[in-house]
Amino acid sequence: MKKLFCVPVMLMLLFMAGLAIQSQAQEPADYTFLRGPMGPQVCIGSYTPPNSDTVAGVCNGQVMDVVQFNAVSVRQSADRLDQAVQVLASIDDKLAQTNDKLSQTSDKMDRLIEITAAAQATTEKQGQDLDELSDAIEKRFETIPDELLANSSFKKELAKLKEDILKEVEKRYQPRQAPAAKK
Repeated sequence: MKKLFCVPVMLMLLFMAGLAIQSQAQEPADYTFLRGPMGPQVCIGSYTPPNSDTVAGVCNGQVMDVVQFNAVSVRQSADRLDQAVQVLASIDDKLAQTNDKLSQTSDKMDRLIEITAAAQATTEKQGQDLDELSDAIEKRFETIPDELLANSSFKKELAKLKEDILKEVEKRYQPRQAPAAKK
């Protein structure tokens, strides 16, 4: 019963070992399973079967038992797995760096949006302040007593002064235009 269990396990190990060695591009893919005096062996390299000149076949390469062969295969598989893990870790690092850069860019964009909104609010407030200031100046000139306005030359000078003040206020407090976008 024990032998029946060991045979499929050994075949499975041999099959997996064969797949592992076949998957290695830098290792030769030619190997042959042999029956040796100490048990099953593997010829890694080219194998010439026995013929009339030679009693035993000839292995042009390395001969090792199945356990050694399996150990080498497992080691090579582990090395490949380590390489794959390193590649994945490198990819993960690159993605983390990219995410950090995107996050920083997003933060800068959010800040730029806040600044733009604040500038627009300030510009609108300046426009309202200009209108209020202009209205206040107009009202102050309307409150000048009629006795002072009886003199036509004084009335003309006051009208000119009013216009000059309003023009100066508009010139100083008019919202600045944003610079034209570069093309």
